[in-house]
Amino acid sequence: MVGSLEMRRRGFVAAVLTLAVIGMSIWQADSEGRSGPEPGAEIRITNIERLNSADDEDCPALAPSNLALFFVRKREGKAAEIMVSARRAASQPFAEARPVEELNGPSDRSNPFPMPREVDGSEYIYFSMKGEANNLDVYFTRRLRPTEPYQWIAKAPVHQVCTEEDEADAWVSPDSREMYFSRRTKEGWRIGHARGAAPRSFEQVQLLDFPVGFRHPWLSRDGLTMYLQGPLDGERNEDEGRHSRWGLYVARRPSRTAAWGVPKPISVLNHSEGKIGTCSPALSGDGRFLYFASDRPGGKGGLDLYYVLVNDLKQAGY
Repeated sequence: MVGSLEMRRRGFVAAVLTLAVIGMSIWQADSEGRSGPEPGAEIRITNIERLNSADDEDCPALAPSNLALFFVRKREGKAAEIMVSARRAASQPFAEARPVEELNGPSDRSNPFPMPREVDGSEYIYFSMKGEANNLDVYFTRRLRPTEPYQWIAKAPVHQVCTEEDEADAWVSPDSREMYFSRRTKEGWRIGHARGAAPRSFEQVQLLDFPVGFRHPWLSRDGLTMYLQGPLDGERNEDEGRHSRWGLYVARRPSRTAAWGVPKPISVLNHSEGKIGTCSPALSGDGRFLYFASDRPGGKGGLDLYYVLVNDLKQAGY
């Protein structure tokens, strides 16, 4: 009898321990059923094969609804085009992409940034292209309904941030009162910041104290984390402000009024191969996924689009 009771006790303890382990695994698992990585472990990088091709796919940007993914496709011998892929639900894969015809033209388009729908139903979008002075500027336009095309005739440069130098990579806060952007100065790319008292006013413009060579800022919803691209160590090339290879970095600050910390390389995403490297970070509207472009091995050719779970990056120490 004593032996039987002891066996029952041991069986009960084993069952409790098993349930505890299962509970921890469920707690660690993400929405797709994968367990989050331990610090220092490799993370899962997903290739968006449905949208990638032998051409270059770059500058991913999700609509705030997470139901449309804008990006840029560059075909050999043609101007880079803004593309869009839609889906009915966030749990579904993106459909085949199509060009956003009304935003494209004879010169390269880049860095699409779609905005949330406003009270009057309009949806603004920012993008970069060469203007009349043949330099790169940030433009914006809108559409009055999601089913309508963007109003090309109503496009306009963001005069407050545009100069004779190149400006690109606009990130705009949901209330349209704050913009981060990139400016290519004589020294190289710099991160700029503009703010205004009213939507799209942007009266106050300054270049931030980031190292020269960093560009393409993208902020988290709370405004305390910035993902950006910068030159990889030991691969800097100052010719025309460009660098041999790009990598992704993350910078943080303790409050929205504090200065940004030094950018930290996201080493788990910066592959050692590829002529261009890893670039163009973009968070999903809910902040759960980080999208980016890379010509790492395993793609379809040139730059391809990828994403990772932000929670995986955090658990890995980033």
